[in-house]
Amino acid sequence: MARSAPEQRQRLMALWTAHGMGMADPLIGGALGDTNEFVRGWAVQLATENRKTADRWAGELVRLASNDPSPVVRRFLASAVQRVPTKPAWRLVSALAQRSEDRDDRNLPPLLWHGLAPLMARSPDKAFDLAKRTAMPQLADWIHWYGATLEGAPLNHVVRGLGGLDGEDLRRRLAGVWLAMEPRANLPQPASWRTVAPSLYRNGDLRIRRDAERLAAVFGDASMFPRLRATLADRRAPVADRKHAFAVLGRAQDAATLPVFLELLDDDAFRTLAIGIVGRFNAPGVAPALLVRLDRFGAADRGAALAALTSRPSYALALLDAVASGVVKRDLLTAYHVRQLAGLRDAEVTRRVAATWGRIGQSPAEKEAAMSKLQRIFDEAPLWAYSEDEGRRHFQRLCASCHVLGQDGQRLGPELTGAGKNGIRYFLENVMDPNAVIGTDFQMTTVETRSGDTISGLVLGETGSALTLRTTTEPVVVPKADIVRRETSDRSLMPEGLLESLSDRERIELLKYLTEN
Repeated sequence: MARSAPEQRQRLMALWTAHGMGMADPLIGGALGDTNEFVRGWAVQLATENRKTADRWAGELVRLASNDPSPVVRRFLASAVQRVPTKPAWRLVSALAQRSEDRDDRNLPPLLWHGLAPLMARSPDKAFDLAKRTAMPQLADWIHWYGATLEGAPLNHVVRGLGGLDGEDLRRRLAGVWLAMEPRANLPQPASWRTVAPSLYRNGDLRIRRDAERLAAVFGDASMFPRLRATLADRRAPVADRKHAFAVLGRAQDAATLPVFLELLDDDAFRTLAIGIVGRFNAPGVAPALLVRLDRFGAADRGAALAALTSRPSYALALLDAVASGVVKRDLLTAYHVRQLAGLRDAEVTRRVAATWGRIGQSPAEKEAAMSKLQRIFDEAPLWAYSEDEGRRHFQRLCASCHVLGQDGQRLGPELTGAGKNGIRYFLENVMDPNAVIGTDFQMTTVETRSGDTISGLVLGETGSALTLRTTTEPVVVPKADIVRRETSDRSLMPEGLLESLSDRERIELLKYLTEN
């Protein structure tokens, strides 16, 4: 039936049945030459399900990859690349990559890439040779992107290849290199970069120049930094140019640019960005510059400044001095900031935090009693007399740095839009006892760097050279070589005692806003 049944459906059913009985091997050869594309495709599938015996069909599979007119069969072949031994896999990839009619197929190039990528990790030179010959431009793009992620010799090969390109080919290739480098930091500069970079910096295409300058920050090439500093400091320059300069110099954490970053604390277009950057520098002028402006900052900028001031012991001591002298109001620091201070593990900071705020944390019984008391107060309160608008302002100050509700906030923790239907107890349990149940997606990771910076957030991504954390203000790329301590906490990113900075009335206003939205 598998060999001679008149209908394709009958031949396929017979082939599947024989395969299920372990009797399909004598039928595979004939099925690979069947007149129907689906029979040939399924013959490819069944021939390659057993990796140990798939090699015997390699010659026939490569013949089909080179000559079969059906995209259905070629899709089965592209999928089979992942299931055959290495040598026939390379032959299959090479044959399928030459089929120009498949360059716009929505399945074949990605299927082929999924088979090629594991092979490329072991033999990048073969993949680079294939990129020169393939009829699928996107496959060549992916090969060069992945080559750049492998660093070392493969990255140098990709960078060297930029020198022989121009126009759209150069733009695409360079964009791929930047995509590979974006989550990395402080990489050794490829040997070919110094030869290739000058022409990229002078290119007439703005997109090419900007990608090249972004790569300069990753590779530690400071040759363009003086010009970028001048652009950033010039308030008459186009905002887009200044933002690009800021991104490059901030990524490089260029110490010579710190005076310019500090000046941007008074620039409306850059203030928020500048606060996040200056906190990463261990310099004596940073804490005074933030503290003197703290009262003038809006709520979001003030929160970012306090996050910076609680990120290293030297800044924390300056902040605590300001609190002790009354320059900074004690209630500006939420429980989150207090916990950040305690997490610095500095003896003097810890002593002064305890002296100012007392014991941090409550027993389970104390938490349950406090929840029940606040629930009773809320249930008995005439809610019509409490301002929902004020509740929203409390949310923006305390919660919006981590949660989204409606149009407010950013999603570091769970989104709260629509959570009001869960009732008052839901919010009380999660706000007053945030460590009772913690989703793995919301466990906080804390790292300490060689420069003394302490950064806490959720892990967005990790590569061999860098860790990307999403903090309450922005994503931060931390070079792994700079990390001296890394911990994943069993505590929630949301601190205990969040409501303690509010008066009784303000707590009701916040809870009313949460439950009614």
